[in-house]
Amino acid sequence: MKRRGSALYFSLIVLTIILGIVLGLSTIIINQIQIIRGMEYSVIAFYAADSANERALNVLFRTGNFQDFTGSLINNSTYSVQMGRGLNMGGPTHSCVEGFYCIRATGDYLGVRRGIKTGN
Repeated sequence: MKRRGSALYFSLIVLTIILGIVLGLSTIIINQIQIIRGMEYSVIAFYAADSANERALNVLFRTGNFQDFTGSLINNSTYSVQMGRGLNMGGPTHSCVEGFYCIRATGDYLGVRRGIKTGN
């Protein structure tokens, strides 16, 4: 008669262990989904910067104008461009040698920002 309730306790312990395993796996899966989503946003931001860079090169070679500009793409990503010749673009690692063209394009998508520097 002492073993009458032991099946209930045993099943409760097994269900608790299974619940712990499921919660642990779901946490890992949710973290991996967030990492993959961040990579997707990074790629979109990079291609927004690449599009801005191509537009800047087109403006530069078509008109010869050095102008900073911003814009957005159809996927709601945004970009900004700094153009110049022989200018300091944000510090010694971003400086441009005198007489050379430099373009710094930055793409932004849902808080993820990527940039491309064209020039020397």
